[in-house]
Amino acid sequence: MISKQKIITRGKEKENYANKVFSAHVIRSQFERGSYLSSLILSLGQWLNQNLSVRSLMLGKRKMIVFLYEDKLIGILS
Repeated sequence: MISKQKIITRGKEKENYANKVFSAHVIRSQFERGSYLSSLILSLGQWLNQNLSVRSLMLGKRKMIVFLYEDKLIGILS
């Protein structure tokens, strides 16, 4: 005869196992999403490196950093 305690214990073991499997799946999917995001950022960085020009200019006593994309001004930091 199976005692009530064994049934409860087995139920909890199955629940714990299911939680561990679910946690591993969530961690793996977050890692895959993270690696996708990091590769996207890396690709964006490479694209910017190829297509964005950064120039440093002195205008009087002010130093300015100018951002150009295809020889068109897109931003200035002073």
